[in-house]
Amino acid sequence: MKQNQVAEKAKTLLYEAEGFLVCYTSGRGGTMKRLLDYIDDVRQRPYLTVIIGLAVSALFLALFSKIASETLYENEMHGFDSAVTSFIRYPAGQALDLFMLSVTELGSGIVMLTVTIIMLAVFMLRGWRREAIALLICLAGAGVLNQVLKVLFARSRPDLFGLVEEAGYSFPSGHSMVSFCVYGFLAYTFSRNFSSFRQRGLVFLAAGIVVALIGISRIYLGVHYPTDVLAGYVAGGTWLGFCTSWLHWREYRAERRSGR
Repeated sequence: MKQNQVAEKAKTLLYEAEGFLVCYTSGRGGTMKRLLDYIDDVRQRPYLTVIIGLAVSALFLALFSKIASETLYENEMHGFDSAVTSFIRYPAGQALDLFMLSVTELGSGIVMLTVTIIMLAVFMLRGWRREAIALLICLAGAGVLNQVLKVLFARSRPDLFGLVEEAGYSFPSGHSMVSFCVYGFLAYTFSRNFSSFRQRGLVFLAAGIVVALIGISRIYLGVHYPTDVLAGYVAGGTWLGFCTSWLHWREYRAERRSGR
C-alpha cells in the first residue's frame, strides 16, 4: 500500500513538472527568453550563485538524510532495491557484462584521479586557477566524505552475482558519489563558457549519461544496492553544491577587490 502511495505521489510530481515546462515553453510574450535572461543575470552575480548553491546543497543533504533513514533504520526501501535490481539485471548476458565492466571503470579511483589531473592542467593553461582549486577540493572532499559515510553507516555489500569483488562497506556508493562530483563540476565549469542554453544543456546531458551509466553498472555488477547508488548521487550533489558555492564566493571576493 505504501509503495502504491509513493508511486502515485511520484506520478503527480511528474505531471506537475510537465505542466510547468509546458507553461514556460509555450507561454506568450517570450516566457522562455525571460527565463534564460534571468539565468544569465544570476550567473553574472556571484553572491546570488553562492546562496543558490548553498540552498541546493542543503536540499540534497535533507534528501540524503531521508534516504539513509528509510533505507537503513526504517527498512522501507527493500522492495525498491529488489525491484530495481531485477529490472537492471533482466537483460543480463556476456556482452552486457563486458560493457558494464568497462563502464564502471569510468568511476574508478584511478580514472577519476587521471581525469582530474588532466583537467587541472587544462584549467591552469587557460588561466582558470580558481576552477582548478575547486576541482581539486571537489575530488578530494568527495573521496574523504564517502569513506566517512561508509564507516558511519556500515552497510554490508550485497552478495548477489559475483561478477566483481569489492571490499569495504556499501552505503553510499563511492563510484556514484565521486563521479557525480567530478563530472558534474566539469560540466558546470565548461557550460559557463557557452552562451547557448542548448549547448549548456548538451554538456550537462553528456555528463549525466556517463554518471547514470556508472551508477547502473554498480547495480548490474551486484556490488551496490540501488539505494547505495541513489544515496551516492545525493551525497555527491550536496558536496558539489558546496564546491560551486565556494568557487562563486572566490569570484565574488575577486570582483569586490577589483572594485567592480
